Parts: sequence; C-alpha cells; structure tokens
Amino acid sequence: PALEPVPVDGVLDELERYLRPRLPRLTGGVSLRIRVQPDLPWVRANRVLLVWALENLVKNSLDALAGRRGGRIRVVARSTGPEGVRIQVSDNGPGIVHGVREKLFRTGVTTKVGGWGVGLSLTRRIIEDLHDGRIRTRQRKGGGAIFEIVLPTEWHPSAGGENLADGAAMAEREDRSRVFMK
Repeated sequence: PALEPVPVDGVLDELERYLRPRLPRLTGGVSLRIRVQPDLPWVRANRVLLVWALENLVKNSLDALAGRRGGRIRVVARSTGPEGVRIQVSDNGPGIVHGVREKLFRTGVTTKVGGWGVGLSLTRRIIEDLHDGRIRTRQRKGGGAIFEIVLPTEWHPSAGGENLADGAAMAEREDRSRVFMK
C-alpha cells in the first residue's frame, strides 16, 4: 500500500467520524475522549490502514469495558520531538493478563470468547512493518490497558516543507481536548 504525508489530527478526525454514529449502540455508557496536541507533525502513512489500526484498538477497549459502568477510553496524540508522534489508546477496563501481554500481538492469541486473534497481529503489522513505527502495550495505573504507537515524523505544515525526521525540535504546545461521546 502507498504511503504519503498524513496529518495525525486528520486521521483522528476520521476515526471519530467513523465511531461517532456507532458508539451509542456499541458502548452502553462508555465515554471516548480524543486529545490532540496542536500543530502535530505529519507522518508518512496509509491513511485507511492507520485509521483501521486505531479503530481496532478502540474496539478492543470497548470489548474490555463491556458491561462496566463508568468506562473511559482515551486517545491522545502528541509529538515526541525528533522521534515522531505518539498515539496512545487507553481504557479503564480490567487490563491485560500478564501472561498474555507478552504474546498479545501474535496471530491466534486472543482473550475474547470466539475471538480469532487476528486484529492485534494485523495492527502490529500495519504499524511496524508498513509504517516503520512501534506499538507496545502496558498496564494503566489504576487499572486498564494502554496501547502506545510511535510513528516517525514526516513533515509539518509550518516547517516550510522541511522533513522533521532529521531531529528538529518541536515545542510542545498546550493540548486541546475534544470530548466526542459520553
């Protein structure tokens, strides 16, 4: 699949547009909040596959929160400076069993009844093999899981066409917060 410079906030807007009409029937009271650092650098990506990978992570969080009151899912995107852009998808669900966490991205590994174990393995292939990024998971303090994606920086609109992957520093600006669903 072809890769091109893509604005991360545009990817998250597209994710939100896809999820918004589906959340009421999928969630049962789960809130989704997306926070995007202003003026994020762009990444080299296949937009459709990147949105799908993020959608898969959010849907996994929804599954983990099924039947729980007060469920929260957060998607946060911010610059890591010269390293790239970090996108975290976190929830306050039960978390990931320690013995499963190390092999969670392998094909066939699932914690879902009736699951096939292909979603996270495809997500990892999309992020790491296609986009030259990294994905990892860890427990969230206070319960839940965090999936963290780091994608290399490609370009930034205010850089006048300069490639930011060369280590140019970016000043982190105050986040703007958008609540999409409660």
